[in-house]
Amino acid sequence: MKKWFTAAATLMVAALTLPWSAPALADGPPPLADAAGLTVTGAPAGTDTNFTFKVTTPNVAGERTMRVILPADYAANPTKHYPVNYFLHGAHPTASGGEPGWAFPAFLDASARSAMITVVLDGGNRGWYTDWRVQNSAAGAAKWETFHIQQVIPFIDANLRTLATRDKRAITGYSMGGFGAMHYAFKHPDLFSHAASMSGPVDIADTLGRLAVMNGLRNLAEWCSAVVGCNGSYGPTLPDNVIFGPLIPIPDPGIWHQENPTFHADQLVDVELGLYHGNADIIEQGATVLNGNFAAALDAEDITYRHVNYGNGSTWGTGCTGVHADGDCVEASLRDWLPRVEAGFAS
Repeated sequence: MKKWFTAAATLMVAALTLPWSAPALADGPPPLADAAGLTVTGAPAGTDTNFTFKVTTPNVAGERTMRVILPADYAANPTKHYPVNYFLHGAHPTASGGEPGWAFPAFLDASARSAMITVVLDGGNRGWYTDWRVQNSAAGAAKWETFHIQQVIPFIDANLRTLATRDKRAITGYSMGGFGAMHYAFKHPDLFSHAASMSGPVDIADTLGRLAVMNGLRNLAEWCSAVVGCNGSYGPTLPDNVIFGPLIPIPDPGIWHQENPTFHADQLVDVELGLYHGNADIIEQGATVLNGNFAAALDAEDITYRHVNYGNGSTWGTGCTGVHADGDCVEASLRDWLPRVEAGFAS
């Protein structure tokens, strides 16, 4: 009998020490399966809460990289589902970013502290978050809106534990992505309950807004380098009409009009809105004008919104200087906006 108890005890100790007896809560990024017409190329790279993944689709040229930031408790709560905030980056020459846009460390930190899943979309160097009017340019296929709305969102819902409803989904963007956030919000009000633009050119009918689009198409990397310190190339130089159609006549009945958030402010009546920008360099001064146009259109529709012009940034956040490519200003804006989104989700 004594030998039997000794043997049993030995087996129990061995069982408790086997690798499969006490699995870790998380061991790297979760696996991602093909869905919604997206083909995953390779395994996700990064940590269990902050990782990138690559996909291909016939709707846009090339391999596209996106980043996911999961709440800290995601792995520890395998039955819990979470709201989602989609973040849209700005335009950028290839050599300046590596992954899409300027991946501000401050932005990543602010997102990691939130109680929602954050997905940083890939909008290309100058995709402008829309289906281009010309699909056979030197840039190749460029149906960015179709890619994001009809593919990426259902892909994320299929692979991660999301709360896949309008009232639990937000969209936020910086610079070109600020336009994209308001563009997607007015065109798809059934998908998003919150939308925020940070330094976005939200009125592309204004000459300043059109210049923001054309600088990338004309590959004015020298302008970009002089203003915000970037380098590299936006890609092949393209005609001005490839994204939104011809520039003239002004005002025009074409896609510039159809895709302009300022002209469609009435579609945002049920969306919680945030507008953030500084005024300390030429780009932010332009953003001040364009956001003022957009705010006036919202006022005309009696739509409420949060509008912050933090000027030179001195009272907005530690390190914020009020210039365009300042991650500290982006973080300060996120610190202001994300709690409002979370409160809206909770209610």
